[in-house]
Amino acid sequence: MLVKYPEIRKYKHLLRAQRKDQLLRLLVILIFLPLLACCKHGTPTGTGKQHVAGDKTLKKRVRIDIFSPENRQKVFYGKEVAYNLSVRDTAVVSDSLRLKLDDRLIASTAGKSLKGTFKVAFVGMGTHTLRAELFHNRQLTGTKSVHIVVLPEKAPEPFTYRVVRVYPHDPSAYTQGLVYENGIMYESTGLRGESTLRKWVPETGKILATLSLPPDLFGEGCTLLGDEIYQITWTSRIGFVYDKNTFEVKNKLKYSTQGWGLTTDGKQLIMSDGSHYIYYLDPAYFSVTHRIEVYDNNGPVSQLNELEYIHGEIWANVYMTDDIVRIDPATGRVVARINLKGLLPNKDYGSETDVLNGIAWDPDHDRLFLTGKKWPKMFEIRPVPLP
Repeated sequence: MLVKYPEIRKYKHLLRAQRKDQLLRLLVILIFLPLLACCKHGTPTGTGKQHVAGDKTLKKRVRIDIFSPENRQKVFYGKEVAYNLSVRDTAVVSDSLRLKLDDRLIASTAGKSLKGTFKVAFVGMGTHTLRAELFHNRQLTGTKSVHIVVLPEKAPEPFTYRVVRVYPHDPSAYTQGLVYENGIMYESTGLRGESTLRKWVPETGKILATLSLPPDLFGEGCTLLGDEIYQITWTSRIGFVYDKNTFEVKNKLKYSTQGWGLTTDGKQLIMSDGSHYIYYLDPAYFSVTHRIEVYDNNGPVSQLNELEYIHGEIWANVYMTDDIVRIDPATGRVVARINLKGLLPNKDYGSETDVLNGIAWDPDHDRLFLTGKKWPKMFEIRPVPLP
């Protein structure tokens, strides 16, 4: 006699439900496993092709050829530059092919090649990046860059000088920075163990105040901004902010390059580091806001030392030479070069007399003062253009 148990029927229903659940899970895995594999490897479902018109993604970057200009080609400011570029893979559909100079768009097309010219009139001197970009389905799929070197279109205007007046100068002062304000000369001197900050009277040479730097520091350029004096050092990468009247240290600043010359445009500090770069610095933090490259028509002008901001230009001693260059701060172009050969007469040279260095300007009377490292004299001069 057979006995029917309700529990057995319940277990059978449970087994059937478990089998259905397992089959459903297996079906889901079989459906989605290929999709997961495709996503992992970045390949569109159903194709292994790399460049197919209409694909939403590309497996690899598209190659772009830039035929002109050549990499590191020298171009002159204000002149036309020819460009010629194209996409190598003709199967690629292009949304746009673009050409940029730094971050500025030069030209663009929906095709696969660009050819034309542009005028170099909106960048500074020096090295700039010309970059081609290809967009496919609104995504960047190919790039190629070359660099161009921008030079001034003409040579700097040559100047000589005329001496207006001669002043006394401490022959023990290894001059690194020179600033004039209201009848007082402020000077930063160098050499380890001898570096100072001082102020003195030009007419008499009388020193009114002196502050000695720690013996391990080599003093460099200085400038005035408001009621404060900024002074930098050579390789220690340390700068100081002083009260102009008391020479009390108000702040200590750090920077990432060597310190050579220092001046100001009244808003920012402007610093040289012995290279062909000039840096603009935030006065509060000494952080670099931007920099310019200094070029004449022959190439970069390096060894830029003591600086002064005069009539909207940066004037710089070129270390180990008798030259001062006048620089357009907007572009870095050397607009003029003043040769000071013979400024200090041979009879005034001593055993420790060194090179020309030190530029100060009196804006109220338009007077220009020059001296040198351990020179016994300071000169007021007038630049004279050569015929």
